[in-house]
Amino acid sequence: MKKAFPFLCAVLLGFGVSGVVGAADAPPEAPGPPPLPPGHESEDVENAIMPDLTKPQHPGLDLNGPGDLWRYTFFLDKKHLNDDWELTQAVVALHIVDPDYDKEAKQDGAPEWARITVNGKPVKTWAPPFLTATGYRKGQEPFSTELVELDDEAEVHPSGRMPAYIFNPLELEEAFKKTGKVVIEVTNVRQDGTIEGSAPFGNFIVLRSGLHFVWKKK
Repeated sequence: MKKAFPFLCAVLLGFGVSGVVGAADAPPEAPGPPPLPPGHESEDVENAIMPDLTKPQHPGLDLNGPGDLWRYTFFLDKKHLNDDWELTQAVVALHIVDPDYDKEAKQDGAPEWARITVNGKPVKTWAPPFLTATGYRKGQEPFSTELVELDDEAEVHPSGRMPAYIFNPLELEEAFKKTGKVVIEVTNVRQDGTIEGSAPFGNFIVLRSGLHFVWKKK
């Protein structure tokens, strides 16, 4: 992994799927996250498929059938893993691309399903208020990632460039601080959540993931 341009700001830039984002194709403006209060520090990391912010990103991983797995481990900044700091926000964002989703017709060619876990546990989706104000997952309630019918990035925000899934898994705070790492897994599964069997399945691309932590000095 690598240190990234502050993660939620990078979310707002909405990197294109496979090209350089310039002024001509930038997404609509959206309000940024509120500034951090005094005594707080952020930690932003992203898996290193973005060589820099002006070049195309590397390809993601195609999960072609049930049981195919994308797994990535983020190691936390050791500076904050002690009793001097309290974790006040933990945001995980996941970028998913569905190759057969027709953006113009707003139709999916065939559905896909997955199980998503953070440190071995399913989590609930979350939508930051500053993104819902611009249409991110408009009108949707949070749902568990134990079994999800996958969305393409174009399905969750008018710009088509926001993460398909965002989580705020503070319930895993102890696991984060105990292990010093965050492990994200995406498993391609069938419609009924199984690997083997006869239920339908699809294929999709896991593009990348990133983390945004906010720590408060005690």
